[in-house]
Amino acid sequence: MLSMMLLSAVASADPQTDAVKGLIGRTIPERFVDSFELSLLPSSACGDGYSKCFKYDGKDGKVQLSGTTGVELSMAFYHYLKYTGNSVVSWPRTGGNQISFTNASSIPMPAAAVSQDREHEYSYYANVCTFSYSFVWYQESDWVREIDWMAMHGINLPLAYTGQEKVYQMVYNKLGVTDEQLGEFFGGPAFLAWARGQGLMEWGGPLPQSWIDGQFELQKKILSSMRAFGMKPVLPAFQGNVPVAMIDLYPKANISRVGKCENPTRSKYACAPWMDALDPLFNTTADLFMTTLIKEFGTDHVYAADGTFSPVAAPWYSEDNNQELVVSDDGGDIDQNAYAHSKAAYAGMTRTDPDAIWIYQTWSWLYGQKEPYMRGWISAVPTGKLILLDLMAEESPLYKKTQSYFGAPFIWCMLHDFGGNDGMWGDMKSVANGPVDAKNSGSTIVGTGLTMEGINQNALIYEMMNEMGYRTKNFSTSEWVSKYAVRRYGAHSTDAAAAWSVIGDTAYSCPGYSNMVSKDTITAIPSGTGWDKLSGSHWYNETVFCEAWGKLISASKDFTPTPETFKHDLADVTRQALAKYSTAVYNDLAAAINSGDVDKITAAGAKLIELGHDMDKVLSSVESFLFGTWLSASAKWGGGDAATSKLMVWNAKTQVTFWNYPQPSPSNETGPVNQIPGLMDYANKQWGGLMSTYYAGRWQFYINYIVEGIKAKKTFDVTQFHVALIDWYDKEWRGNESLVFPDHPIGDTVAIAKELYAKYAPLIMS
Repeated sequence: MLSMMLLSAVASADPQTDAVKGLIGRTIPERFVDSFELSLLPSSACGDGYSKCFKYDGKDGKVQLSGTTGVELSMAFYHYLKYTGNSVVSWPRTGGNQISFTNASSIPMPAAAVSQDREHEYSYYANVCTFSYSFVWYQESDWVREIDWMAMHGINLPLAYTGQEKVYQMVYNKLGVTDEQLGEFFGGPAFLAWARGQGLMEWGGPLPQSWIDGQFELQKKILSSMRAFGMKPVLPAFQGNVPVAMIDLYPKANISRVGKCENPTRSKYACAPWMDALDPLFNTTADLFMTTLIKEFGTDHVYAADGTFSPVAAPWYSEDNNQELVVSDDGGDIDQNAYAHSKAAYAGMTRTDPDAIWIYQTWSWLYGQKEPYMRGWISAVPTGKLILLDLMAEESPLYKKTQSYFGAPFIWCMLHDFGGNDGMWGDMKSVANGPVDAKNSGSTIVGTGLTMEGINQNALIYEMMNEMGYRTKNFSTSEWVSKYAVRRYGAHSTDAAAAWSVIGDTAYSCPGYSNMVSKDTITAIPSGTGWDKLSGSHWYNETVFCEAWGKLISASKDFTPTPETFKHDLADVTRQALAKYSTAVYNDLAAAINSGDVDKITAAGAKLIELGHDMDKVLSSVESFLFGTWLSASAKWGGGDAATSKLMVWNAKTQVTFWNYPQPSPSNETGPVNQIPGLMDYANKQWGGLMSTYYAGRWQFYINYIVEGIKAKKTFDVTQFHVALIDWYDKEWRGNESLVFPDHPIGDTVAIAKELYAKYAPLIMS
């Protein structure tokens, strides 16, 4: 039944109400669906100055829901669920849905009528990376659930990047590139986000034709479902990244390979070719791409393009160049080179679609981009036709540094997550205040958005952020968290409320975070550097957090049966407490290593290994933290073909661990590839199955390596260790087909949490 829901709404006068009725039936028991009456509102029904709104009320045992589009109608339903029904709808890997009245004889009635205007025009959703870190293995039924989640949380401007490789295949075939040559261009399924515009090629491939075709057909269903709710999907536009074969096919075109290409391995997987937007071939390719895209997928006239237009990668841009500057109407300098390339990129959309709106991530601008460049880029596009994503506004609001993007509209986005990491963190105060302050400051804000690299973590902070699309005033986060605890489990619990109050004041009071916040010592690379350096991240009193852990365990007595949301949260809090404690355990190991005493090293190392196995035990007790479900989902895309399934599983294993290819030694760029890659463990996951085999296994390998070196009186050499570690990874973990990862929960979460609390809480508290 779910497989039919993506698209087929029965024809009626109001197809959007049909879509919402289907959503309601998938969210609550079917017997309650007819208790809701649905209707669409004209914009005139909203408050003065607003074009979108939702309303609901109760009468004669029925709830009347209304909204200006299917999205607002879905928002009305979800607002009712939360604030009348004490229920919550969250991602499956964060515990899923908790509907408190599932076993009731009737639905609860609203205490009073609710009327809510939408504060901003847009609610944007997804990062280009989300399609690899989270959506990569989605089947049709997964997209049904995801789009339902979007609609209920108010998303009306979702990024829609699935299936574009088929469009590129059609385009490049016409330009003379063979399918074999495209195999050297497309990344593997788990790495497509970076092959689509961030310089990676072929890694994880070759991309099977079955995947290309399957994702293409899936995208059509995704788009139909999004449009059925009244959403405007954001499609990809041509960015300028091209296959290597284009260099030989079009020798006169201005195509440059970007990066250090001396090493053959790096040349194979990186150093991607980029076509200058001012080259005539760019126009030809862009027109062909847009024509094909719109023919196959239709359009809502909204497109995303970043890629080569970022000065981080663009071969045409260098801050060392003395770019020609002109003065704008408001007296600011404009970089003419940036202006010309932005204008050409936008023309690549409008020649085919004159109504095109360009969505642009300002990610690279966060790193000290000069004002003339940004002014040039923005001024090249007519006002209102370029919408900037202030990508990490909860931490680094760029609109404040650019006079509100020099008058261009922008969307206030929460990035929050890097690599789909699991740790509990967030800055609630920034989320609760930032969008409201931006609106009140007279800025050019036109929406709010979620631009996380990966979903399936920290449900609380995303639940709060999605409400900022309609909130007009700052509010008490402590009061909000207290109510969240009731909705999360369906009933009040004094202990649960106390636990979440502490969690809010600790884990979710994290100002100044970055991609390093989610890094913990237990999942760090021994002797690692870069993303993986052995520091862990500690910004709150972990003794106080441990008290919240105890309170949540005590709350287990208040829920019978135990909701899946509670099991997930208890496992998550247990994981968080132990992950932070791992730094102290490692410090003992480091001291032992410095002493050179083999017995002390072995004893201290055993405690770290034991901690990893204990974390694995609690994480394996809930489905939302299982590594096995990730692998099973990947294998399904093999379509029954053993070789294709094996490739999919290789991609799934590699992305959450090693990430990309080994790197050449910094001292010898053309030499052997033997270094830990800079992104290794960037997308680390603290999942059941991974903790015991990969992380604990890697620490055991390190300890053995140290002990054997001391016994042999060898000086530790980090490069030699990395070479050995890569070999262990390839043979003993990634290539070890005898390792089995269950895709179903094992054990009682509450009982395991109690056991681990009794074991570790006294150590954490001491």
